[in-house]
Amino acid sequence: MRKYIASYDGIRVIALLGVVFYHLIPSTFKGGYLGVVTFFVMAGYLTINQTMKVEKADKRFYLVIKKIKDKFIKLYPPLLLMIFLVSIFIFFFFKADLGGISSDIRTSLLSIYNYGEIFSGGSYFENSGALEPFTHLWALSLELQVYVLIFIFFYGNYRPSYKKSYFNIFLFLSLFSYGLSIYLLHGGADFTRVYYGTETRLYSFLIGGMAALFSQEKRGILPSLFSEILIFIFLLASIGSFFVFDITESVFRYVFPIYSILIALLMVILRHSDGFQAKILSSRPFGFLAKRSYHIYLWHFPVLAIQEKLMAHTIVSSGWFYSIFFVSCLALSEISYRINVLLSKANFKKSKVLALILVSILLIFNLPYKAISDTSKEKQDLEEMKASILENEKIQKKKIEKEKQEYLAKSKEQETYEDTEEKDFSQSYYNAIEAIEWVNELGDDSLYLDPDLYTKYRQVKGVLIGDSLASMSYHILLTYMPNFKFDSDHSREMEGALEAYKPYIDQESGDYIVLSLGTNGDVIHEDIDKIRNAVEDKNLILNTIVLPYKTTEDERNAAIRSYVKLHDDVYLSDWYGATKNRPELFFDDKIHTGERGARIMSQLIIKKIIEIEESNR
Repeated sequence: MRKYIASYDGIRVIALLGVVFYHLIPSTFKGGYLGVVTFFVMAGYLTINQTMKVEKADKRFYLVIKKIKDKFIKLYPPLLLMIFLVSIFIFFFFKADLGGISSDIRTSLLSIYNYGEIFSGGSYFENSGALEPFTHLWALSLELQVYVLIFIFFYGNYRPSYKKSYFNIFLFLSLFSYGLSIYLLHGGADFTRVYYGTETRLYSFLIGGMAALFSQEKRGILPSLFSEILIFIFLLASIGSFFVFDITESVFRYVFPIYSILIALLMVILRHSDGFQAKILSSRPFGFLAKRSYHIYLWHFPVLAIQEKLMAHTIVSSGWFYSIFFVSCLALSEISYRINVLLSKANFKKSKVLALILVSILLIFNLPYKAISDTSKEKQDLEEMKASILENEKIQKKKIEKEKQEYLAKSKEQETYEDTEEKDFSQSYYNAIEAIEWVNELGDDSLYLDPDLYTKYRQVKGVLIGDSLASMSYHILLTYMPNFKFDSDHSREMEGALEAYKPYIDQESGDYIVLSLGTNGDVIHEDIDKIRNAVEDKNLILNTIVLPYKTTEDERNAAIRSYVKLHDDVYLSDWYGATKNRPELFFDDKIHTGERGARIMSQLIIKKIIEIEESNR
């Protein structure tokens, strides 16, 4: 039985690159998460392959404990090093985020990160704005859980005569696991629940296990030319899938199982291939990266998360951003790999290494992350920001309900209420002029607003549909535009713009619609078309966004700008251009802004409205 199959190095590296590029450029490598499926299939294949080498032994319990111990000794030192260094960095530079990562650290150390996210309602597919450097560890937790299950139930208990029984058991469990995932999706479960669940992803491991059970030991089963053709097709399909399959329910139903089978067949064919493609996959570059693949996987996500936050308010090209990422990631991965090599050569007894791992886990586990985080000014500011957003949204809802009653009844009492609203919720005209003068003094020509022109158009009417950024800026927006209607809600996405605007369609809501959306979801032209087509006589203004995720930020702003260029009655309010290089305007999440930023946003919008009004004269 061949001890090491070098061509598997290439498969492992291809899968790793898919995952890395999915996190780095998700719009291009929209199916890069399938690299994780490759890891799962390979894990099942190689683990069962090891199991087949061990005959039934009287000391089966001892063998199982030894195997689990060896796996933890292999995987945990690099994991602990990464978590420790990242936590130290966050302590010094992003202290407010320590509390947010505390549960992630603890569930990762216990190898239950995936279920920690399931029970806490976390999502693998959405960015919350918080620093989350350990999201990728869900896959490691899931793999370790499956390793333990396989070692306990199968390791040391295998006989060649059991092969068919094993296959039938794996087939039954695979069908059950797949069926459970479809059942949960049919019941309306969140994608993350099915994506993270060990019981719903188990079938990929078991498909790999079934492939290992019936991998042929003799050559010549398939003609070499036919094998080369199949390898080429399977490789092309696996790599091509990284560019095709955005996450949808159909991916869970069809792509995951088919892709698992494809990778399993590829491993079976490659096992005995010494053709041109197998030699390429076995080449030194692939071997070099494969030896470091675990370390690269550990480091790539925290490096990206921290880099995005560090560079959240710097305007750099994508080329420079990607270069800094790869250099940092590869350097830290190499250091981690070298340290691990030194530890393995130090000839420490495994019991001492295990004891050191357990002590390290205990220390890291019990650090007072939340207490440290809560003492930071940034954390207190964020809490005040969240409270302010919720309060502003309550005020808006109250005002919207009153305006609805006023529109329906048009009673004198309600007109009096409107006067009160102006007094209670809007600052005076003179405060608006003061705010304009403050922004003008920044010296940015693109922000300058003539106070006389503002006075002339201050009473313009319109509707602003926004997310939590607009909620945070509500009072200042109302100061600048007292006759505007504001409807903002946290986590609102562009696809919800039309639904949010519907209550205002039949009202006397003015000639303008401002969309301040895009921080919570993709900007898709069809979603903007819906609201534009519903009110063809309105002027539509789109606000660009600021995010700490460069690729996502660039893509969404590009979509906003391209939509503006396509339509003569759509205009741009460039929040990104005015504030990206002004980090002092933003809270620690690098998304939301305070009063000064709200003044700039308000001035950008009213300035654009005045430009439109003046051009139509």
